[in-house]
Amino acid sequence: MFLEKFEDARSDLVRIEKEFSLDVPNTYNKYICEGILSCNANKYEQALAYFGNAGKTRPSRLEPNFYKAVALIRFSSKIIPKELIDKKQEYLHSAMKTVNKIEHIPENNPSLCLIRGLLKFSLGEVEASIDDF
Repeated sequence: MFLEKFEDARSDLVRIEKEFSLDVPNTYNKYICEGILSCNANKYEQALAYFGNAGKTRPSRLEPNFYKAVALIRFSSKIIPKELIDKKQEYLHSAMKTVNKIEHIPENNPSLCLIRGLLKFSLGEVEASIDDF
């Protein structure tokens, strides 16, 4: 049900785009929707590209980096075999770098604190992860 909302939003934006050029907020929303749907379809490179475009469209927004980090985490857990521990860690480190690119992580943003805490925990930084929880 949750993804249906993104699919509906994407359909609406595509329909509108056929008649009018999208303004910056709607272009941004389209990239975010496309990225989330691509990530859910395990098309991680495509998802990262959409989130990158969203970030270029609205550089002050934190969501593109948040969703990039989520895509990297999903890629690490769903695609890379368990035996390739170093490769999984590489993607988790990349996700942490992406989260750290967000210049201002509002202390009251539970999603960012949660993902940063989980990443720290996954990377063996147990004590540091506690601060985010």
